[in-house]
Amino acid sequence: MALRRSRSGAKVVSRPRRPRVTSVWRRQVTLGFVAGLVFGAFTTAASAAGLLGLLHAGALQLLGWWMYLTPSPQIVVVGIDDRSFARLRAPQAIPHDYLASVIRGAQRSGARVIGLDVDLSATEGAGQDQALADAVSQATAGGVPVVLSFVAQPVKDALGQYGRPPLAVERAPAGFVNDPADAAGVVRQFRALLPGAAG
Repeated sequence: MALRRSRSGAKVVSRPRRPRVTSVWRRQVTLGFVAGLVFGAFTTAASAAGLLGLLHAGALQLLGWWMYLTPSPQIVVVGIDDRSFARLRAPQAIPHDYLASVIRGAQRSGARVIGLDVDLSATEGAGQDQALADAVSQATAGGVPVVLSFVAQPVKDALGQYGRPPLAVERAPAGFVNDPADAAGVVRQFRALLPGAAG
């Protein structure tokens, strides 16, 4: 709003003119609204039909590759090479007394948590099992929890349910490692829970 004087000297109030809505602008707004509705309906239908699952999985793989390209310096993976494994003379499993020495070495190196990605559902005799149990107990007493792993087995009498097999060290926390690896040897999908006998 502005004030100006007319030729007669009287004050005249002039109001700003509103921009006219042209037909071109209306056409653009209408076209954008219709395109948004069509795209939203198409995306909803494709998602309901499961057509976007592959795109979603590919995006997650790309995100995981981008974020975890460099491993965290706080996580150390202790691998057993083929030469050391051959010296163990155990083609089927790693001896439990050897795992006990690995636990003690990791504890001395300053580990805060130790996880064993080795199936410990099979026992190897009282001597080796006791050595592993002692190493786990000593690490836990020193403030370093040890998490064991096992392969959950299907329950014969209950379809679709899994049970925890007896482990060499029963009182230590443990988790199942039933997640399949892809052709590259990487587990890209995992299940947080397995249906057990108690639900």
